[in-house]
Amino acid sequence: MADHLVADPELLVNAELTVLQAVAWASAYRRGSYGETSLRAAVLGKDSLGEGRPLGQGVLSCPQFGALRHVRNGEKRWDEALANLLAKGSSSVELFSARAPAIPTRPSC
Repeated sequence: MADHLVADPELLVNAELTVLQAVAWASAYRRGSYGETSLRAAVLGKDSLGEGRPLGQGVLSCPQFGALRHVRNGEKRWDEALANLLAKGSSSVELFSARAPAIPTRPSC
Protein backbone atom coordinates (compact mmCIF):
# COMPACT_ATOMS: atom_id res chain seq x y z
CA MET A 1 0.00 0.00 0.00
CA ALA A 2 1.35 3.40 -0.91
CA ASP A 3 2.14 5.67 2.02
CA HIS A 4 -0.14 8.42 0.73
CA LEU A 5 -3.09 6.02 1.11
CA VAL A 6 -2.42 5.46 4.81
CA ALA A 7 -4.29 7.79 7.14
CA ASP A 8 -2.20 10.17 9.23
CA PRO A 9 -2.53 9.30 12.95
CA GLU A 10 -2.70 13.03 13.67
CA LEU A 11 -6.07 13.14 11.93
CA LEU A 12 -7.42 9.96 13.51
CA VAL A 13 -6.72 10.56 17.20
CA ASN A 14 -8.89 12.94 19.20
CA ALA A 15 -6.69 13.73 22.20
CA GLU A 16 -9.50 15.27 24.28
CA LEU A 17 -11.73 12.23 23.81
CA THR A 18 -8.82 9.93 24.62
CA VAL A 19 -8.10 11.80 27.87
CA LEU A 20 -11.78 11.73 28.88
CA GLN A 21 -12.03 8.00 28.17
CA ALA A 22 -8.84 7.24 30.10
CA VAL A 23 -10.00 9.26 33.12
CA ALA A 24 -13.42 7.60 33.01
CA TRP A 25 -11.79 4.16 32.87
CA ALA A 26 -9.45 4.97 35.77
CA SER A 27 -12.31 6.39 37.84
CA ALA A 28 -14.42 3.26 37.40
CA TYR A 29 -11.83 1.13 39.22
CA ARG A 30 -12.97 0.93 42.84
CA ARG A 31 -10.24 -1.21 44.45
CA GLY A 32 -7.53 1.39 44.06
CA SER A 33 -6.69 4.53 42.19
CA TYR A 34 -4.58 5.60 39.26
CA GLY A 35 -2.84 8.94 39.27
CA GLU A 36 -2.39 11.35 36.41
CA THR A 37 1.28 10.45 36.00
CA SER A 38 0.76 6.73 35.48
CA LEU A 39 -2.37 7.25 33.39
CA ARG A 40 -0.53 9.74 31.18
CA ALA A 41 2.37 7.31 30.76
CA ALA A 42 -0.03 4.54 29.76
CA VAL A 43 -1.86 6.64 27.16
CA LEU A 44 1.53 7.69 25.77
CA GLY A 45 2.42 3.98 25.44
CA LYS A 46 5.20 3.91 28.01
CA ASP A 47 5.84 0.75 30.01
CA SER A 48 7.49 2.56 32.89
CA LEU A 49 7.82 5.88 34.67
CA GLY A 50 11.60 5.71 34.37
CA GLU A 51 14.38 3.33 35.28
CA GLY A 52 13.21 0.77 37.79
CA ARG A 53 9.68 2.17 37.96
CA PRO A 54 7.49 -0.04 35.75
CA LEU A 55 3.81 0.73 35.38
CA GLY A 56 1.49 -1.59 37.25
CA GLN A 57 -0.36 -4.35 35.47
CA GLY A 58 -3.68 -2.58 36.09
CA VAL A 59 -2.82 0.68 34.33
CA LEU A 60 -1.18 -1.29 31.50
CA SER A 61 -4.63 -2.73 30.79
CA CYS A 62 -6.10 0.74 30.18
CA PRO A 63 -8.05 0.53 26.89
CA GLN A 64 -6.42 3.77 25.76
CA PHE A 65 -2.89 2.38 26.30
CA GLY A 66 -0.64 3.77 23.57
CA ALA A 67 -3.34 5.89 21.93
CA LEU A 68 -1.00 8.90 21.72
CA ARG A 69 2.18 6.88 21.11
CA HIS A 70 2.40 7.50 17.38
CA VAL A 71 1.19 11.08 17.19
CA ARG A 72 3.64 13.94 17.03
CA ASN A 73 4.16 15.65 20.39
CA GLY A 74 2.02 13.12 22.27
CA GLU A 75 2.99 14.54 25.66
CA LYS A 76 2.11 18.05 24.56
CA ARG A 77 -1.19 16.81 23.09
CA TRP A 78 -2.06 15.14 26.43
CA ASP A 79 -1.21 18.30 28.38
CA GLU A 80 -3.17 20.56 26.02
CA ALA A 81 -6.19 18.23 25.93
CA LEU A 82 -6.31 18.04 29.72
CA ALA A 83 -5.93 21.81 30.06
CA ASN A 84 -8.66 22.41 27.46
CA LEU A 85 -11.06 20.04 29.17
CA LEU A 86 -10.46 21.64 32.55
CA ALA A 87 -10.85 25.13 31.07
CA LYS A 88 -14.13 24.16 29.40
CA GLY A 89 -15.44 22.88 32.69
CA SER A 90 -16.48 19.57 31.15
CA SER A 91 -14.50 17.70 33.77
CA SER A 92 -12.52 18.41 36.88
CA VAL A 93 -9.71 16.08 37.82
CA GLU A 94 -7.60 15.80 40.94
CA LEU A 95 -3.97 15.82 39.80
CA PHE A 96 -1.73 15.82 42.83
CA SER A 97 0.58 12.82 42.60
CA ALA A 98 0.96 9.43 41.02
CA ARG A 99 -1.11 8.02 43.89
CA ALA A 100 -3.89 10.58 43.78
CA PRO A 101 -7.03 9.32 42.03
CA ALA A 102 -8.09 10.76 38.72
CA ILE A 103 -11.76 11.48 39.42
CA PRO A 104 -14.02 13.37 37.04
CA THR A 105 -16.86 15.26 38.66
CA ARG A 106 -19.87 16.97 37.22
CA PRO A 107 -20.45 20.61 38.05
CA SER A 108 -23.34 21.17 40.42
CA CYS A 109 -26.52 22.49 38.84
